[in-house]
Amino acid sequence: MSELPRASDSTGQHLDGIPALVYTAFWQHKIDGRFRKATKGISESILFDFIDYRPAALMTIDDGDYTVTPVADPEKLARKPDASVRGRMADATQLLNGLGAMIKALFTGTIKLKGIRKLYLLVKILQTKEVD
Repeated sequence: MSELPRASDSTGQHLDGIPALVYTAFWQHKIDGRFRKATKGISESILFDFIDYRPAALMTIDDGDYTVTPVADPEKLARKPDASVRGRMADATQLLNGLGAMIKALFTGTIKLKGIRKLYLLVKILQTKEVD
């Protein structure tokens, strides 16, 4: 396994691995207001569960802000997340190769997506270039 990032969230919580990766992926969007604009009035949770990198990460979006929490055992979550991405990290990175790769990953079962409409919100945020 290669080294994954480390980060501290806005509350000072130290994050490693997938939780740090998820937090930092949206950090610049949070700072410049793109995240707040895209998620105003939205409350949902998204689990990023890569079996080859632990712990998993639970991203909780709440009215324009987000937190990321490490999850040692996703099966023991008190509340099921609204959406999830599950599989191996190597397979998940293939999703970045376009629609064909995504369809193949979904049909072969190497990646399991739950709540695709909610996950699309994250794609929209990452594609937003500037705040209006």
